[in-house]
Amino acid sequence: MAIVFAENPTTLRFVFCPDVLSDGPVLADEASDALQTALTACNSGDMGKASESITMAVQAIGAIESARLAALLPAAPDGRT
Repeated sequence: MAIVFAENPTTLRFVFCPDVLSDGPVLADEASDALQTALTACNSGDMGKASESITMAVQAIGAIESARLAALLPAAPDGRT
């Protein structure tokens, strides 16, 4: 989970919950990179790129959450998928 709050209308700050990104190093890097790109874009005034990067980060975090859920489910019985 990333919590986004604004100090002022042109600056975004991100606070990360580290346990969210710990189970998927590749996806976590993707999420972290996307959030850093969003912050850089926001600071330079490119809100379109910031928005796109935040969307990419949300998708990467969603993939991590999906993988966690899939790991909790039992395997399908023989002959089923």
